[in-house]
Amino acid sequence: MDEEQFLKVIAPLPPNNEFYYVNGDLNLGEFAFSRAYIKFINIEDLLIFKEKYDDYIFIDSKGNEYPAIVEYAPMQKLPRRLNSMNIKKDTKVNTIEDDPDFIAFKEGLEAIQNGTAVIQQQQPTITNAEPSSEEIVENKTESKENNHQIPPLVEYLNKKRLEKIKIKEEKKRKRDELKKKKKDEIRMKKLEQKKETEQKKSNQPEQSTK
Repeated sequence: MDEEQFLKVIAPLPPNNEFYYVNGDLNLGEFAFSRAYIKFINIEDLLIFKEKYDDYIFIDSKGNEYPAIVEYAPMQKLPRRLNSMNIKKDTKVNTIEDDPDFIAFKEGLEAIQNGTAVIQQQQPTITNAEPSSEEIVENKTESKENNHQIPPLVEYLNKKRLEKIKIKEEKKRKRDELKKKKKDEIRMKKLEQKKETEQKKSNQPEQSTK
């Protein structure tokens, strides 16, 4: 039922500050309910409307019947319509593929997946004072450690991937053990049946022919 049909059924619409109608989403199937929000001016009109249309049977153009439910809205503010809102367009929408940080992260992730080391190039720090020999050794050590440092996100993804591999291997090991156990049980059962058959044959008396 659309807004025009709804207003025709409940006409005349009681005095109100705002009326807002939402058509049912057909993708929801049997849960595709239409909704009407009415902000009444007089409390008496609200009570009369609830008394009249709560459990009221609406009939669509195909003759289908739909019982209505009238409830007090816990949130008294009505949702604003999008066309009445001054929405500023985000200039960064759909630009992540061109973002330098994302491109660098993607390349680093692909390098990790291909089994190669991620090396982060650091820009040299320019200082006016000449560094001492101890500072040079210390800077080289820090630079070497930082060059092979894996980004936290990549490290997390690698850890999750290793956990999945371990879980998969553990499940495979348990399946193999279960298969082996079943095979052993079947083999033992066959041996027992064969043994019982041979024992029965040996216990049968020999028949003499005259």
